[in-house]
This record gives sequence, C-alpha cells and structure tokens, in this order.
Amino acid sequence: ASAITGSSTGAYIMAFAAIIAFLSVANAGILSSSRYPLAMSRDHLLPKSLRKVDSKGTPIVGILVSASLIIVVILFLDPLKIAKLASAFQLLMFALLCMSVIVMREAELPSYDPGFRVPFYPWLQLFGATSCIAIIVLMGWLPVIFSSGIVVIGIVWYFSYARKRVERYGAIYHIFERLGRKRFGALDTEL
Repeated sequence: ASAITGSSTGAYIMAFAAIIAFLSVANAGILSSSRYPLAMSRDHLLPKSLRKVDSKGTPIVGILVSASLIIVVILFLDPLKIAKLASAFQLLMFALLCMSVIVMREAELPSYDPGFRVPFYPWLQLFGATSCIAIIVLMGWLPVIFSSGIVVIGIVWYFSYARKRVERYGAIYHIFERLGRKRFGALDTEL
C-alpha cells in the first residue's frame, strides 16, 4: 500500500510541477505580448498609436490591445480549442524557424557565424518544417484553418499596409543576389 501511495504522491507532485511550469510560461507569454505591437509599431508595421509608452516605458496601448484579444479568445473559445490554436501557432513558428535556418545559411552572410553546424543540412530543417505542418494537419480542421488564416492575413496585411511603409531587407536578398551572379547567360539568347 505504501508503494502505491508513494507513486501516487510522485504523480501529484509531477502534475503540480507541470501546472506551475505551464503557468510560468503562460505568464511570460502574456507579459511579452504587449511588446510585440510596440516593436512592430516602431518598425512602422503597425499604427503609431501602439508606439506610445508612459513615463515608465510601459506600452499602455499594447497592453490594452493584448489583454482585449486574450479576453475575447477566453470568452469565445473553450480551453481545448485555445490549446490547439496555441499549439498550431507554435508549430507554425517552428516550421518558419526551420526554413529561416536554410535562408540564413544559404545567404552566406560574412557576419552570420552561429558557432555550430546543424547535421544533415538542409534535410533536417526540411524534415522539421514538414513535420510541423503535418502535425498541424493531424490536429484537425480548426488548427489548419487557423494556421492558414494567419498566413493569409499576414500576406494581405503585408501587401495592403506594410509593403509601402518599410524598406525590405534581409538574408533572402543575399540569396537572390547570389543567384543573379550565377545566372546562365546562354538562356538569354536561347529565349
């Protein structure tokens, strides 16, 4: 009986630790969520009103926007759907992160020296990106629609708002430049 009680106590402790860890991560995410609109506004990707901070440097408008969105999501979705959408968003970010490793490495930037080389490049990154997308698909139709919606909204937002407000630059342009240097000249006369 004591062995059963001991293992049950251990399971309760592990569950309690997992809940505390989850609350810590959720708290950090909520606290940092107000900084995203502030940073994007400073980069001219969102309206100027989100750039405002009080005398202590607190982004009041960003906090109000983030808190309002969190409240709406909590009021209109059940916890399981919220967890699925949050997981789908994280998986989408991981897929994009895997692809960004390929972009950064292929750009051959002199200043980019991560200090390590990922084995099985680029296959490991491609596997990681496709695995994340596959998991989103396996999660059901709601995460697929949500992830697709994020991508579509991002594209529409870029072309309708952000494109004319910022000068684009990044590692991907180094790849385009390098591809231009390695052009196949005979193709011009052939076409």
